[in-house]
Amino acid sequence: LNTNLCTGSVPELDPAGQWAWLEQVLAKSKLRGETVYLAGHIAPGVDERVGSPPKPSMSSYHNTKFLSLIRKYADIITGQFFGHLHSDTFRLVYSELGFPISRLFLAPSVTPRRSSAGLNNPAIRLYKIEIDTGQVLDYSQFYLD
Repeated sequence: LNTNLCTGSVPELDPAGQWAWLEQVLAKSKLRGETVYLAGHIAPGVDERVGSPPKPSMSSYHNTKFLSLIRKYADIITGQFFGHLHSDTFRLVYSELGFPISRLFLAPSVTPRRSSAGLNNPAIRLYKIEIDTGQVLDYSQFYLD
């Protein structure tokens, strides 16, 4: 997904028609009994490394839209992979009842970054995937100090 189009600086409600496209792909995959991975640059949520008040990564509308699609199709989304923060972190998505239903992995970058959140070491990540189900089992991270 081109989630760079989901920041507050982009006024469209469905930039490049990707929300409609994503819903169509997810609905077809669900009907076919398939599982899917989602990948993008900016993940929904806030940068947890920055102090108060937390700064959202996407506009409020796009954050809500994306989370609603994740909640609707959580049973077929086996992995979500993002970057943007140049930091090793993760996010959990909760159901409307407060139960964790999906997870997002945010990988570090090979490019160090200096920001108010601090320095980052260049790193890459290798995922271990269950072949039959597509579930992420584990990952190894390699970094330079």
